[in-house]
Amino acid sequence: MKRGTKILLVLFVIAAVTLYVINYVIPKTHGMMVKTVIVEYGELPISDSVKMILVRDETLFSAAETGSSKYLVKEGTKVRNSVKIIEIEPGASAPTSAAINKVKKAAGSKMKVSDNGMAAFSAIVSFYSDGLERKFRSDRIPKMKESMLDSLDADATPLKRDDVNEGEPVYKLVDNTLWQMVYWIPADSDLLSYYEIDKRVKVMFQTRTIDVKVEDLHEKGELVRVVLQTDIYYEEFAKKRIAEAEVVFSNYTGLIAPAMSVMARDGQDGVFVRQKSGSFKWIPVNVEKTVDDKCILTPVTYIDEEGIKIPTVNYYDELLADPKAEGYK
Repeated sequence: MKRGTKILLVLFVIAAVTLYVINYVIPKTHGMMVKTVIVEYGELPISDSVKMILVRDETLFSAAETGSSKYLVKEGTKVRNSVKIIEIEPGASAPTSAAINKVKKAAGSKMKVSDNGMAAFSAIVSFYSDGLERKFRSDRIPKMKESMLDSLDADATPLKRDDVNEGEPVYKLVDNTLWQMVYWIPADSDLLSYYEIDKRVKVMFQTRTIDVKVEDLHEKGELVRVVLQTDIYYEEFAKKRIAEAEVVFSNYTGLIAPAMSVMARDGQDGVFVRQKSGSFKWIPVNVEKTVDDKCILTPVTYIDEEGIKIPTVNYYDELLADPKAEGYK
């Protein structure tokens, strides 16, 4: 092979290797350093995270005598009038715990003496109390304040024990036809428009989600008091006075992507999608809904304002999570 031909061949190989590095190696290496996300089908809820007071109409009952106790029904049992709830075998008095004393003191004269351990009316039986049963009834809601949220204990005191003394709390009866949830939101909250009286929403507690209705909205100063109601029994209602929950107004479904992954070009929204070569290509998108830091994108194709079908992102595409942070324009 002639010398000139060899030089040309070497130059050709160098050019080919350089082109390969530029087109394949560099993009892939760069891609390893950028943050990306895989877009998938999912749910995008519009919700409000709140701390609420659980309100119910209930009556706390005290033991009529001192002695050993035997409980005849389980927590959360719905009983009818005159059903036996507890039996007390007369005996010597026993030390009263600090927790029971606290409940007794909080209840004061509002406790009723149990009539031979039988239910005074049809209701749900609960063996948990904070002594504030009369203070947090439905007719007291207008007097409740947001500051109460920080002064109340989340969990009530268990009342079940082997020995009881006369005058100590032993059980309570809870009206199961109405449960209410009270909390406050800023009057200038963007979510206020989602609250409408009689609107059905969902409340997600730690262990269960229930359907409720918006009962009342009352604005005073910088806050709006929200009252929700339901007739669905939830075991935590009778045990807790305070609860943290997620109030869900709507659930949008579709192709979920980070809101910051969308970057406009010439007035058109788009995202950077990884190509087979490893590089990223800007692809136009249609943003259906944005909530906080996430958005829903129309998959496969969408129709633009002129009625033209536009190819767009698809399920499991890999996007740049934040193209601006990566220097893309």
